[in-house]
Amino acid sequence: MAHEINNPLSYVLLNLDFVLREIGERALGDEPATPCADLVMRLREARVGVDRVRVIVQDLKAFSRVDTERRGPVDVRRVLDEAIEIASNDLQRRARLVRAFNVCVLLPGVAAIEPPLRPSWSERRSTIPPPRAPRGRLLVVDDEPVLAAALGRSLEPEFEVEVLNNGRDAIARLRRAPFFDAILCDLIMPEMTGMDVYKVLKETDPDLVERIIFMTGGTFTQRARDFLASVPNPALDKPFDLGMLEVMLRVRTEGSEPIV
Repeated sequence: MAHEINNPLSYVLLNLDFVLREIGERALGDEPATPCADLVMRLREARVGVDRVRVIVQDLKAFSRVDTERRGPVDVRRVLDEAIEIASNDLQRRARLVRAFNVCVLLPGVAAIEPPLRPSWSERRSTIPPPRAPRGRLLVVDDEPVLAAALGRSLEPEFEVEVLNNGRDAIARLRRAPFFDAILCDLIMPEMTGMDVYKVLKETDPDLVERIIFMTGGTFTQRARDFLASVPNPALDKPFDLGMLEVMLRVRTEGSEPIV
């Protein structure tokens, strides 16, 4: 269910960010009472609402994970806070909730803590170089046409974007002219997944493999989890922040020479 919500939520979020970026500065430079400025304020309110839905879906994904069992330290206070956040909308109509966490329980310890499978975004962003002036060339591959189109529109100011809706067309396109600086590819697609695209490119054009950034509405299969854990490529959970995506794309295009 979360995966199905994430695709439409992604293009709603991208389009809101696109409209706000296009008209926001112009409108807010006018008098506060103008209709255009009022529309921007309403769009911002809608953006807050969509972001709240995004957080709820992320919380649902966290609670529904079917990862293999792993033992390690657990921040019980954080788990309780997340549970309260999910239930808060219903609770506030029925009762007043008071949080009084006391030292929440003694559990058996573990011999060692497993390292994270992938570096966190906060760890990666410290190594991000400053943006470069030239526009990079970007290929977007997603089986959701509206989402792919929204991504293309949103990224056009910074990148030259080409949009495709399935993995087979992406492979055929890259075989004809693999001149893209970065490839933004959905992980789970019908017929040919992003994992399959990666496998084909690794055999035929390994230089392109390093330029892939995966998008995922949720890694709900063991194959997908194992795959992301085994490759160095970054992955973005849908729906994602447009600014974060642009920075990640600049990292991929910074200093890269297009293959022609």
